[in-house]
Amino acid sequence: MDACTLVSTLLQVGERFNTRTDDLARLVRKLCAMSVRYVNRRELWSSLFGEDEFVHWDLLEKHPGNGNVVGDLSAWLAILSVCGWNHLSRHEGEIAAGYASLLGIRKNMRDSGVDAGGDEGWTLACQALILTLVRGLPGLHSLEMLTCNYFKRNTHEQCMQLLAKQADTSYTPEEQLATLRFVLEKVEVNVRFLAQNLAVVKARREERDLCLKLKSVVAIRGRPRLRDRVTLHTEEAKTQADIALSTWESYAGWSYLHTLPSTLSEGVKHKLYFLSSQSTWEWRNHLTRVLPSAPGIVTKIAQYPVTNPDLAVILKVVTRLKMDGAAPFPEMSRFKTECFAALPVSHVQRMTLSEILQAYVAAYQAPAIWKDVFRSVVGVLSVTLIRACEQFVREVPFAAEPFAQLLIRA
Repeated sequence: MDACTLVSTLLQVGERFNTRTDDLARLVRKLCAMSVRYVNRRELWSSLFGEDEFVHWDLLEKHPGNGNVVGDLSAWLAILSVCGWNHLSRHEGEIAAGYASLLGIRKNMRDSGVDAGGDEGWTLACQALILTLVRGLPGLHSLEMLTCNYFKRNTHEQCMQLLAKQADTSYTPEEQLATLRFVLEKVEVNVRFLAQNLAVVKARREERDLCLKLKSVVAIRGRPRLRDRVTLHTEEAKTQADIALSTWESYAGWSYLHTLPSTLSEGVKHKLYFLSSQSTWEWRNHLTRVLPSAPGIVTKIAQYPVTNPDLAVILKVVTRLKMDGAAPFPEMSRFKTECFAALPVSHVQRMTLSEILQAYVAAYQAPAIWKDVFRSVVGVLSVTLIRACEQFVREVPFAAEPFAQLLIRA
């Protein structure tokens, strides 16, 4: 596995299970904690990252492949290749006193002839220990691939001896948990190497998204139709009418009305326009959280709500919303339970928490555009879905406070 594929895999798994991906070294430790067996993963997670660090445990426990969230052996070898424990020679006394499984695998590797010796021997021992504890990986093949890549020779017989020696000694789950916590706390991740390839991965993602948008434009607007031409002229006429009549339905007319400063970013303008278009919940109290430095502009925006907003601007704001390691709020979980019953189970299981959040927000948009926004986010829209969403919006108030926090971070 090449470096860019490794970084892309780390980000995809982190986003899939809705845990923070901004710290790559921390993310590597998270994936190890999420994939091990023989220990209580929740207890290991809380001891390493704290109770406030969120991961989607419900989705993780239902994950196929025995809970191995990363993939096959090649992916794990690539992850462990950026991890090092060469400094553990300074902690040999601590290891001998409290971490018998780590000390035992190092001794067994030395007796079997697959010990690297010196400081590098601790790195190889920690890598071997993690591979033997990852769910769904065959022990013999994993150790053989690890040692063959390091020593550049056939180590099949030595790995057979190592596994036989390992089977002669058993350890309690508490001891395994303590050892894993120690190993993951002491790991040194090559962050510089990952960060260099992260820039390449982000550039590829942006290029891919742009290509998909261009293909969508070609597929939808490539063939001229009267309906498309009428829609285009209608939007242009709407914008011109807003500017001429000093109304504010379109984004251009809204911007012209409020004379927003040129130093204000388009992202902030889009968020303010998005808040102005909300009709199902009280949005005026949250304007100052988006733009705290201009109370005069905020007061004026609050006086002019938008009833027929531009779909493109609303869609940009909704698709930028990310959970980014935040726990789902109760209204969002209830929305998934009550409104997604009409979707195939496989489709719902593939959806991330960020996509569920976007669908939840789309259902509360203006009546003229919410179906288009929902279809763009989910990809499916049926009569049953429409009825379920409309009933949910009528019965359940919008979760304004948790949403405002996510909107500011978007």
